[in-house]
Amino acid sequence: MALNPAFKKHVVIVTGCHRSGTSVTAYILQQLGIQLGTNLLKGPEFSNPDGHFEDLDLMQIHDKVMLENHMLWHNIMKCFTIDRVKDLSRSLDNHRYWYVLYKQKLEKYNNIDTCFGYKDPRLSIMLDIVCKKLKQDGYIPVVFLCWRNCHDIAQSLIKRDHFTIEKAMNVATSYQFILGSTMVPFLEHHNIEYLNITFERLVTRPAHIVKEIASFVQSVIGLHIRPISIQKAIEVVRVRPAI
Repeated sequence: MALNPAFKKHVVIVTGCHRSGTSVTAYILQQLGIQLGTNLLKGPEFSNPDGHFEDLDLMQIHDKVMLENHMLWHNIMKCFTIDRVKDLSRSLDNHRYWYVLYKQKLEKYNNIDTCFGYKDPRLSIMLDIVCKKLKQDGYIPVVFLCWRNCHDIAQSLIKRDHFTIEKAMNVATSYQFILGSTMVPFLEHHNIEYLNITFERLVTRPAHIVKEIASFVQSVIGLHIRPISIQKAIEVVRVRPAI
């Protein structure tokens, strides 16, 4: 596979609310040639039989950062009352090996064939902070934002995690609110390339969405993707359950 001369600078980030299609989007990207690492979070057979595609090392740091700021993956309401950028930035700085891990993975996976990608719904509340840091060091973030109807997210959380409807709706609305109100304007203001992926279209038009993702990856990152890889990615979507 041939890439443009700047390929080593790209970092793919996949985020969105839990149960909004982040895992299947990451799986598609993996099939198209993006390296997500090897130490990945496994998933329950009924909802994520192929795994969550989250790098456990980085995910655990994000969990610690959230906990230090009185948040959990299923309760981010505190980010609306704290000085989010200041407080989360300070916590990330306290875990300096966080960025060391990023750079180690970039050096390991960014080669002539591919670039490193990372998926974590937790990045929904710190995407701007992470992107700024990457850009300061000369990297180019390329972002995939996943969206799904809040009621469908809630029903999926109820089925998988046995949440109450109130708690499940709070998770769905808070994640998607901060993405729409804060992260999208940030990406546009800083001219960071991003692609919106809607769960409903993934389920109903898998071939179209996979080809759209492949075209975006090829044009923005310069990764040449073989037709067989695109077809495999389409099959990935078709066989996954819409939980």
